[in-house]
Amino acid sequence: MGFGSYLLALICPPLYFLIQKRYGVFFVHVVLYIAAFFFLFVFFSGVFIWFFLAMHALWDVRKRLMQEHVEAQAQAIVDKQRAAASPPA
Repeated sequence: MGFGSYLLALICPPLYFLIQKRYGVFFVHVVLYIAAFFFLFVFFSGVFIWFFLAMHALWDVRKRLMQEHVEAQAQAIVDKQRAAASPPA
């Protein structure tokens, strides 16, 4: 997960959720994405719908990155404690 995830979440939020295999959120985003496209030409309010879809997807990207970081930190702490607890050879 990196820059590509951010870019995909910003440009096409439904595709980001499809790649993440979150099918429920993907379906909701597809319906709202189509509505945003329709309302873009009708009331120009589609931009606001797209904005909220993109912000939700970007929030999810950030949440997943933070979760990966926390898990890596926790694993490093566990490894350090195991090394300190084992008797020297």
